[in-house]
Amino acid sequence: MESQKSKKTLIVIVGIVILAHIVFWGLAAWLYFKFVPSIRERASTRSETTAAELREDAGRTVSTFPTAEPESAGDFRGQPASSPTETALSPASTETADSGDQADAVDEPLESRVYITAGDLSENQKKVIAYVEKVRGLTTDEPLRIVFMTRDELQAEIVESFKSQLSDEDIADERGMLSLFGFIPEDFDIKDFYTRLYTEQIAGYYNNQENIMMLPQEADESEILRTLSHEYTHFLQFSNFPELKKYYDGDYCRANNESCLLGRAVIEGDAVLTETIVGQDRDMMRLMRPGREEKSQEDSFFSQAPLFYQESILMDYSYGFTFVYNYFMRDGFDGVNKLLLDPPASAEQLIHPEKYGIDEPISVSIDIFDEVFEADGCELVQLNVMNELDLRWMMTLGIEKRWRLDAKTALRATEGWGGGAFRFGRCSGEGFLFSETQWDSRRNANEFFDAMEDYLNARFGKSDAASGWVSAGRRVRLESSDNSVFFMIVPEDFDLDEIETLIGEIGYSEDVAL
Repeated sequence: MESQKSKKTLIVIVGIVILAHIVFWGLAAWLYFKFVPSIRERASTRSETTAAELREDAGRTVSTFPTAEPESAGDFRGQPASSPTETALSPASTETADSGDQADAVDEPLESRVYITAGDLSENQKKVIAYVEKVRGLTTDEPLRIVFMTRDELQAEIVESFKSQLSDEDIADERGMLSLFGFIPEDFDIKDFYTRLYTEQIAGYYNNQENIMMLPQEADESEILRTLSHEYTHFLQFSNFPELKKYYDGDYCRANNESCLLGRAVIEGDAVLTETIVGQDRDMMRLMRPGREEKSQEDSFFSQAPLFYQESILMDYSYGFTFVYNYFMRDGFDGVNKLLLDPPASAEQLIHPEKYGIDEPISVSIDIFDEVFEADGCELVQLNVMNELDLRWMMTLGIEKRWRLDAKTALRATEGWGGGAFRFGRCSGEGFLFSETQWDSRRNANEFFDAMEDYLNARFGKSDAASGWVSAGRRVRLESSDNSVFFMIVPEDFDLDEIETLIGEIGYSEDVAL
């Protein structure tokens, strides 16, 4: 009885706390991970070399669309090739440390920067580490290197990486694709958008490749401790389950994109959960109480970003946490450890934890349709999985409010997703989209078709029953066959006859539920 009461109390506490820090972690980590050098491996992933990409280029992921996504969590490539000298320099500037010495250390070039170990942290910081180990039930003898950096240094690293890694072609592809989906205007300045995001607050990071934790030098003690509780969880994860590093390896993720996205969602969900539980301990709560008023997120640049970017940035921290928390309440951290080693197989399972291990995704191939576009001289740029959350976002996060369906309608319309794929490319320089989604039943397919028709009418005007929608030099079609629904946006002069013939030849399957 007492245990049940404690669990209910924890649910209430977590619900309150998670909203407060999810934006902090989501934005901070996304900003860093967005453009580390290995991340452009993701941009190349969005090409013909990959057959199953998605949001973070995961084959069937929760945020399919952004071009620049993390493939190496905290992969800070600017670190020295050889191990730097470890020293007893105290980083406790947030309490009583010699901040002058610390500033000297972080102002050094990366090649000569001085690192410390966990044993050199302040007493309060050591308490947080010890409590994280207790809560998480994990320890390690692996040494951890720590460096304190100013926010300006962190921002400069990211901006420099952004400028050097994100090509004009990458930006053009992202703008072209996201504008066709209706998430951003066709003239949206993506480079300026990313650059301005870097002025937002940046937290610390853990580099699992080089086993280095970076903490913000000028942060107050409470922020350092919160950051430490989250990032030290990552350190324990990768130390105890080294196979998790594959989810941040560019080569692996090019071939296993879905696996990488979903694996990272569980990793972040675990870290958010651990940080939250640690922060609710009476002693830890006292240590982590902010010493100054925290800034409101209401007027932040992030809060004014297109809705799609807001949702995709926070995806790992919201859906990842919910998924992990669901199994933690049932099986504790033993259950979480199992999730780390066996993540969900689809975005559908991630956002519907009850479907985990039960409702397996269908692999959808649109190769036969690709052949038509290619034969017509079109360039095939990106191939991704179109998943349940992608579809829901398309219906609800359009740049124009009048396009958006209400959340309940979109939720109902996307239930019963079985699998999907979409192609972005160009015909004579003009962008096109082609997608197929398969559904658990013909009824599910019909519900999605009807909702998509409402969305497209709102976005492009009332359709012509024979030719679909024609708007701004583009032709838009919505077709169905058996339990499949096809959605496409092509240049107005593109001949769709062969595409429609192929769709019409799809025969009804006896094994598909009505």
